[in-house]
Amino acid sequence: MVDESEIVVYSSKKCKINYKDSNNGIIIIKSKISIMKLSNKLNISYKVKFWGKQEDINKFYRTAKVFAFTSESEGLPNVLLEAMAAGLACISFDCVAGPRDLIIDSENGYLVNMYDCEGYISKLNTLIKNSELREKFSNNAQKQIEQYNINIIGEKFFNFLLS
Repeated sequence: MVDESEIVVYSSKKCKINYKDSNNGIIIIKSKISIMKLSNKLNISYKVKFWGKQEDINKFYRTAKVFAFTSESEGLPNVLLEAMAAGLACISFDCVAGPRDLIIDSENGYLVNMYDCEGYISKLNTLIKNSELREKFSNNAQKQIEQYNINIIGEKFFNFLLS
């Protein structure tokens, strides 16, 4: 089994992208020593930026194009909701709960079978290279998550309390 962030680092190695001549790269927010060591071992540390825990995640959403979610287990993943609201094209493993509630596969993001690392890497590579697909996923994702707007949720909760 692959550690959650390892798939993104492996993807960086396999997605034949010229990182030196572009702004493409992998940003990992919650850094783990093992992931840092892996990027060094794969000789791709120049492609990966480790930021550690961050208070203001929005600055990363504003500069990113793709959000690669690798969790094995979730409830309702707030970070995925945030990325979709920020207009990022998202890819996620189809873990036990969570991502399937937000992502409609190939409509507003990609859902990949759990532990299908090659499938994940392939779809991530497609997202990185295809700007039209990223735009489609972004637009559709923003429409999909409108149902989680605070005003809509608040009204539903208020109506539930009154019923």
